Amino acid sequence: MDREFNPYENQNAPKMDVDFKRNRGSSKKNGMGAVNTGGAVIIIIFAVLCLTIFGLLSFATSFADKKLADRNLENIAQYYGADSAAEAKLAKIYDALDKKTKTDGTVSGFTFSEFDVDVEFDETDENVITVCFETELGSSRDAQVRFSLSAGIEFYYAAETEKLSYKITEWRVIMDSDFVYDDNIAGGPLWEPDGDTDDDDSGGGMFGFGSFEFDFDDEEE
Repeated sequence: MDREFNPYENQNAPKMDVDFKRNRGSSKKNGMGAVNTGGAVIIIIFAVLCLTIFGLLSFATSFADKKLADRNLENIAQYYGADSAAEAKLAKIYDALDKKTKTDGTVSGFTFSEFDVDVEFDETDENVITVCFETELGSSRDAQVRFSLSAGIEFYYAAETEKLSYKITEWRVIMDSDFVYDDNIAGGPLWEPDGDTDDDDSGGGMFGFGSFEFDFDDEEE
């Protein structure tokens, strides 16, 4: 019976050395490298934040502009509403005075009780009358502040030509306030005029303009 060959028993027998190497496969095999996404993510986040902030700022600006436009529209509508009412009142007063002059030949003795106006008669000329009235501009955002359109009209009847004319001496927006300022805030009055002020300011005030004179000729050509 043959004996089984054992190569380790014979030192002269050929030996086979086997070296086991660790598998060190590189991620860059076949020229494909790893992608670094950290910088790109940071740039994307920064861009999104910038767009968000700019969007919020644009929305806030648009909202503020809309509020300003709405308030401006409200103020203009109130002014022209009061202006239209004052023009209608002026037309009624003129028609009533015109009928008076055609009947009596003078404006003296005319009563303005139905028009709710302040009347001032000229002491030197009975055919000159100054009429003043105010027209409310509507509700205000502040209950202590009220705005109204103040109108002053001077009517004149020329007996020689039998014509009634008028001149607008005042047509402006004025403010009436119930707010009481505290003079002790700064240790004294907030403002004191240096001298007499000129109250004849027919062209001042918001939406105000100077004097205009209108002369109507009733004769038909």
